[in-house]
Amino acid sequence: MILIVAVLLGVLLGLFMPYNLTSDTLPYVAIALVAALDSVFGGMLSYYKKRFNIYIFISGFFTNAILAAILTFAGNKLGVNLSFAAIVVFGTRIFTNASELRRLLVDKFVVDAERKRRQRMRRELLAIECSAVEQEGEEESPQSKEKERKSADKSSDSVEE
Repeated sequence: MILIVAVLLGVLLGLFMPYNLTSDTLPYVAIALVAALDSVFGGMLSYYKKRFNIYIFISGFFTNAILAAILTFAGNKLGVNLSFAAIVVFGTRIFTNASELRRLLVDKFVVDAERKRRQRMRRELLAIECSAVEQEGEEESPQSKEKERKSADKSSDSVEE
């Protein structure tokens, strides 16, 4: 619930607050955004792996964004475009985290559902087999009927004598 309120608050603030990005600040904001997005995917992955720690997430979120912006600034001062290196690194991490997150979610929802379906089918099949065996036990074969008739005849012969 807190997450939904925070996202809505962030969207509303972003829509209604005036902001201007100049061409000078745009590369820094872009690389900081990519770094922050990497932290978000890493946080989602650690949440689904049940290893999430809010302090690690927040420190990584801001540290990655600030470090990426500083790296881009230093590269611009040196005349080297280091923002490409940061984009490649963070982009690779984003796609790695996203693919691992996808695997976890597919395992959780699709594979588990398939496993549960198979177990249910096995239980149903076992129940059908058990009921068939019980029915066979209740039905008497012609040989058992014949044996019962003969034993009944013997007992009635012994009673008559």
